[in-house]
Amino acid sequence: MIPQFPAEILDFANQFAAFQEKRHKADYDPSHKLTRQVVITEIDSADTAIKKLEKAQIKHKRAFAVWTVMKHRE
Repeated sequence: MIPQFPAEILDFANQFAAFQEKRHKADYDPSHKLTRQVVITEIDSADTAIKKLEKAQIKHKRAFAVWTVMKHRE
């Protein structure tokens, strides 16, 4: 079961997963090329996601942090 988190937490989590995939591609796919503008845009997106996360209530940030380290059973 995935708990319900506020939008700023969910947006951060989704952005984090997307950026992690992009980082892996950049690190391990030699044919993957990025332009300076694409990198700047990605950095701006990450900055925005972090700023939104910072505005979330501390109780939601703590709950999300705990949820990320728990083992999830199906």
